[in-house]
Amino acid sequence: MLNALLVLLLWSTFYPLNNITLLLALSVILYICWRVFVLKKQSQCQLFYQLDAKGNWQEVYNDRQIAHWQISDKSRVALYGCYLVLIPIAEPNTNTMLSNKIINDGTLTKQQFIFKDSLSIEDYARLCRVIRRINVEGEQTVLK
Repeated sequence: MLNALLVLLLWSTFYPLNNITLLLALSVILYICWRVFVLKKQSQCQLFYQLDAKGNWQEVYNDRQIAHWQISDKSRVALYGCYLVLIPIAEPNTNTMLSNKIINDGTLTKQQFIFKDSLSIEDYARLCRVIRRINVEGEQTVLK
């Protein structure tokens, strides 16, 4: 907004503007700034995650909608974060903004990457333990 006012001030020094034009330009700038602020505030959606020791992943939205997922054995731990492949336990929420893919056996999955520094050290370590345990259990079922 300050940049727009400075441009308007510089414009008025080189080209004379009457008061009505100046008032109209200021009101348009203020309206645009107000709309951007209101739309930004309305579009914010808080999303919380819950993870248990079995790998059940719940997404809790700010409007109390819950989506239930299971961490797949295709999930991986990398040096800089965790790559999650989530399989729906119940009907997945259609409001999710993440990409949904269909894997080889035809089930609908959601893929998500979580950076290491986006969680606390304890939460990231817990997520890594759950993923590794699920990977080991998946390998054991394949070997049987």
